[in-house]
Amino acid sequence: LPGNTMRTQGLVTKVLSGDSIEVLITNQTYPVRYIGLDSPNVVTPLEWQGAQALSFNQALVEGKHVTLIQDVTDQSADGFFPRYVLKDGTFVNYEIALQGFGAQTSSAPDTACDNALIAAQVEAQNAARGIWMATPVPTSTITPTATATKKAVKTRKPTATLAPACNCLSRRALTCSSFGSQSEAQACFEYC
Repeated sequence: LPGNTMRTQGLVTKVLSGDSIEVLITNQTYPVRYIGLDSPNVVTPLEWQGAQALSFNQALVEGKHVTLIQDVTDQSADGFFPRYVLKDGTFVNYEIALQGFGAQTSSAPDTACDNALIAAQVEAQNAARGIWMATPVPTSTITPTATATKKAVKTRKPTATLAPACNCLSRRALTCSSFGSQSEAQACFEYC
């Protein structure tokens, strides 16, 4: 870490992504981006391990006091303050790269820790951690599900009858021998 640059103490009030935070310094918040890191997006388009990088960063620094160390640049064109971040002796930029939640990126003139961040990234790649682990291949399993189908029902054309097919009141006393054919029995049954 650069030894002769500005160091500032602050409280992390919000973690914005895997490589950016908001820090409260003397009653004002400042957006800070970690020098030397590019972590996956947590906004559209969401990138592989973006949510995990955000969660890891939250676990490291959210609600905690940190030391911000400037390299060369004070404030970037997009309004962020590029800084190396220390929390209780832990070099946060390095730890994020080591766990694979950010890729090392060099941005001149802020390059004092490039070699350390590259070494952390190589270790994460070799261990297949974070963004360096194999992307899972989606699989699909077709599970058969029961479906309800209607059974075809044979319908008969209604037959016009002028006289009742049978006496429904005496239907209980009727037997097969009461009819001359099966169709007469069926007609009586349907009529009653």
